[in-house]
Amino acid sequence: TPNVTGKIFATGQPHTPKDERSWGGAAMFNLYECADGRWVCLGGSEVKFARNLLTAWERPDLIALAELPPGPGQAPLREFFRAKFREKTRAGWEVWFEGRDICFAPVRNLKEAFDDPAVAARGMLAFDGEGSEIVGAICAQSARLAGVVRGSIDAGHLIILKSARINGDVSYDALTIEQGAEVEGHFAHRSNSTASAIPLTHEDDAARISLVS
Repeated sequence: TPNVTGKIFATGQPHTPKDERSWGGAAMFNLYECADGRWVCLGGSEVKFARNLLTAWERPDLIALAELPPGPGQAPLREFFRAKFREKTRAGWEVWFEGRDICFAPVRNLKEAFDDPAVAARGMLAFDGEGSEIVGAICAQSARLAGVVRGSIDAGHLIILKSARINGDVSYDALTIEQGAEVEGHFAHRSNSTASAIPLTHEDDAARISLVS
């Protein structure tokens, strides 16, 4: 990208990686350890964010350092931030930054990331197996579903077992639904944009299907 390769093409000189914005040279675009050993991130090197942060910390004298290019000139600011962020836990900083116009985020471990409500809201979480839950779209050549699905399904050969509870539109080439399955959504054969009849493994009223044309 231009911010990484520009120096090479403009000057013919290689980078000093630790001085580059993307690799740790910018104080306002960096990771910092907290009192509890967890980490936070400052992710916006625009001067307005530095001004908001340093004014809140009663250190406006350091704003000029944030206006310098990434690299050695910002080293004193990076050191100040390292010491400052060690004063609170990550949770403490999350509370402190709430509502402030500063690019800040806690650094999550993978378990915390999976548990974050934003992951489910964006349809990024998926499980399989009976009694499990899938949040998000499914696209597969074949699928056998036994748990809860909250999202659309697009599959060539689709089997929906009796324990399945599906809330979303379904597109398929071949479809089998066991009695007892519950499906709420639009059904469409992949070769036809309109809703199609659904074959069942058993002719039984226990299979509850909401079909919307």
